[in-house]
Amino acid sequence: MALALVTSAAFVSLGAGVGAAQGSAAMKFGMDVGSISGQKSLGIAPDYAMFWAGSWLEKSGYGSIGSSAKSAADQGVVPVVQWWYWGDDISQGCINNGCTDKYQGVWKDQAHWAAAGAKVADQLHNSLQGRAGIVVIETEFNKGNIQGWEAFDQMLADHAAIFRAHAPEVQLVMGLGNWAQQDWATWDRAAGAMDLVGFQTMRGSTRDSSSTYMGAVDSIASATVKIHSLFGHPVLLDDFALSSYPEPGYATNQETVVKALFSRLGELKADGLAGIVYRSLGDNTGADTANYYGEGEKWFGFQHNGAAKPALDDWVAGIKAERTATSPPPPPSPPPPPPPSFKASFAAKTQTNEWWVEVGVTASQGVAKVEAKLNTGAWQALPKDDWGTYAKSLHAPSGTKVQFRASNATGASALSTVYSWGPVAKNTTTATTPKFTATFSPKAIGNDWWVEVAVKGNMSIGKVEAKLNNGTWQALALQDWGSWAKSLHAPGGTKVQFRATSSSGQTALSAVTTWT
Repeated sequence: MALALVTSAAFVSLGAGVGAAQGSAAMKFGMDVGSISGQKSLGIAPDYAMFWAGSWLEKSGYGSIGSSAKSAADQGVVPVVQWWYWGDDISQGCINNGCTDKYQGVWKDQAHWAAAGAKVADQLHNSLQGRAGIVVIETEFNKGNIQGWEAFDQMLADHAAIFRAHAPEVQLVMGLGNWAQQDWATWDRAAGAMDLVGFQTMRGSTRDSSSTYMGAVDSIASATVKIHSLFGHPVLLDDFALSSYPEPGYATNQETVVKALFSRLGELKADGLAGIVYRSLGDNTGADTANYYGEGEKWFGFQHNGAAKPALDDWVAGIKAERTATSPPPPPSPPPPPPPSFKASFAAKTQTNEWWVEVGVTASQGVAKVEAKLNTGAWQALPKDDWGTYAKSLHAPSGTKVQFRASNATGASALSTVYSWGPVAKNTTTATTPKFTATFSPKAIGNDWWVEVAVKGNMSIGKVEAKLNNGTWQALALQDWGSWAKSLHAPGGTKVQFRATSSSGQTALSAVTTWT
């Protein structure tokens, strides 16, 4: 992949041993989806299987997303999709006005981005069938004139909502590139819409100095601390790659950095790092050298044409040591599941014949018997008649209170309401629906581009909307801190009204507030 420049890090002394991280939860690891069986043969069954999705799918079709995700999930591995739509074309101009992809020749704009995201999400939902998956949204997006662009923060959050709607089973990751840390606070809304915050760290002799390459673990540690302190989310090193070109010198450097990574794994875990996805097990000899690292793009693997590089033994040993040190005791046997509840609905025939009691019964399980009780008398069994209801000749003059009880073979039972026998069946109780009320606390002072309100109601609140002046109602998003908000243009003097809707569909309106 073509990447922006990464920040440099000072060279540090690296320990020779491979240390196992301490902690209650093991670090998770993975590589490319095509190397699952190869990793298993090395004794390190992966947690993650990564593959890329981008604008090329407009030409090749989206089916590869579903097949790759299904292949990983069927092998017990969580697929990780690097969703790289804007790619190396990303810029404010391209996003605002649209542009032609410089590699694929396809047109890209915000509408196509949303449509393509929905297609990727649908492929994942249909192939995973409720199993876990991860999507890194717009890998290493924060480059060029994007890196501090506030408007793109909301665009990323809105794009995450597409995946929430189409593939609710996947976890979402905001995919930073490991540079320009001074601008990372820009992405608070996007991070709030994700489950994890990820970052990419790559090194190669064709772009990086020796000290920058050897300081890769320092850079990873710095990024982890920064991300966790800013956003509070678990952190994923979602694309880690070390080029061994030119060999043999940089194959030794690759091994040294891998050793350093595992020697500091405990520190990284304590700082919030939850997983590491390495670019690939094997070298990609067909990689396009027009990409950022040129010839170095071909040499990111730990194997070359099946032959191991020095770093592979350290990678395998480090994962095994980490898993051995953090293996939990076997869980206790789960308790037996509770028996399914028995539910039944009753359709009483409250006809005027005072010598006949009849009821139809529909139940969640087989019905073993049905009984009736008249007023405060004893329960009496009702035989099942030829037409499927339960009936018996009992004296129930008009006004008699009749209740039914259905039971299954295990003795679980369900009761009907109490009927008043006669021409009209009457329930003894009448349900009433309380009125939904809400109080609104607008935050009307400050940002002309931010509309926010705190809402409290006497029922669960399903959604909150805002109307500016005489415009249409616009949905607000629930924030982590409990308020409802959205980036809307509300300059001083704008009349803003809010509408809350309860989970049952009732609405409550706020007073009109003048924004200042």
